[in-house]
Amino acid sequence: MLLPALTGSCMVYGAGTLDVAMSWSPVKCLLDAETFRQVRRILEGITVNDETLAVDVINKVGPRGDFLGQKHTVKHYRKEQAAVNYFNRMSYGIWEREGGRTAEERAREKCIDILENYKPTPLAPEKNKAIDDILDEAAEEKGLKGWREKLGYYV
Repeated sequence: MLLPALTGSCMVYGAGTLDVAMSWSPVKCLLDAETFRQVRRILEGITVNDETLAVDVINKVGPRGDFLGQKHTVKHYRKEQAAVNYFNRMSYGIWEREGGRTAEERAREKCIDILENYKPTPLAPEKNKAIDDILDEAAEEKGLKGWREKLGYYV
């Protein structure tokens, strides 16, 4: 994903695909989406200015100092890191103590949660009608009269 994105490609496809796109996995789709977020963060680039260089903070903390407790770090950390939900950045020991779940296991748990609990917000009736009008117009252009009945599509 990164190389096409760096060349300026405006579309990266294949999220969730397996076996040369002969099958699809919702678990892999979530993992791919996380990778897409990381690639998008890379493409944003790194802002270099007096604020982001933080030379004053570096001088204040000094060699071997702790930057994590600094207000500057807290202010900038979330923007500079791509958020992760499934891949983790823990040390091996902490990861193991917290159950040692792989990225795939975590994504699978999320898929199950989505399938069991997600309730989509229905489209407003006027939006449904607009979509139906577009479909009817396209069907008429292609001479597909009665397509709704043939496909069992009823509004």
